[in-house]
Amino acid sequence: MENEAKNLIKINHKNIVKYYNLYKNKDSLFILMEYCPNKDLLEFIELKKKNNSSIDNLVIFSIVSDIYEGLKEIHKNNLIHRDLKPENIFISKDYTFKIGDFDFVKRLNGSKNIKATSQKGTINYMAPEMIKPQNNNNKYSNKIDIWALGCIIYELCNLDKSFDCESIIELFNKIENSNYKDLKNNDWKTIVDKLLNKNPDKRPDINQVKNEIIKLEENMKYEVLIFNEEYLNSLDDFSKNIIKKFIPKMKKRNSKVIKKLNNNDKSSSNSLENIKNLIISVILCLILFCFINNKNHKNKKN
Repeated sequence: MENEAKNLIKINHKNIVKYYNLYKNKDSLFILMEYCPNKDLLEFIELKKKNNSSIDNLVIFSIVSDIYEGLKEIHKNNLIHRDLKPENIFISKDYTFKIGDFDFVKRLNGSKNIKATSQKGTINYMAPEMIKPQNNNNKYSNKIDIWALGCIIYELCNLDKSFDCESIIELFNKIENSNYKDLKNNDWKTIVDKLLNKNPDKRPDINQVKNEIIKLEENMKYEVLIFNEEYLNSLDDFSKNIIKKFIPKMKKRNSKVIKKLNNNDKSSSNSLENIKNLIISVILCLILFCFINNKNHKNKKN
């Protein structure tokens, strides 16, 4: 862990809990790291479950975007987290989501794969290729983190684990041989299907995940457009703070498209105004015509 901690100290990224320094004595290793006062993603999910309420789609997208950016930096530095889960996603003072708890982190030295000699991580988020380390031919890569990301997205959508069972043996069997339970949010189904592919060779790497994020962002642009105070007030306080941080960034990234859509809205509005004025003019003309016609009719009688 000491070597990995030294590597983490070199990483400075807004979506990774900052490691400042480490100290050791004969028996222990002490690591000085960033403090995140808003607890972790698991507590947020548990609170939603307790209140029997779902997580807003834009909130999910904001959280996933932060986790993706942090994971991309980890993989860029040839590291595998190996224990990615909601409990290890911490929330900073400004409601940025940061990956932390690197107890099981592993460096890839030269090879893209690591021989699975032991089970590391939390079973519910463990990829199929990790759950049989006794198999001498069993190896895994940083795509185990991609699988875990898929499990996290599923949990944000369903407020439930993608694979869960009271018996560990049954849980292993489910992860290896069964599909995850139905996803309640169809917007995320495509990306979850790809991230939870049991074949690691067919599972996307972190760069391919970016393409899926971009596709989702295309769909989210329209939700950003309807974002207003009324929408904001419909959210809980915690979600409000996440959205307030996220919306300006998304609007900036998509300013051209949003400007075009706004212009289209203005154009439509102007067209409606013109039609309205035309109708009023026609009505006034009809009234005037009727008045003149009625006057002429009276004059003829006289």
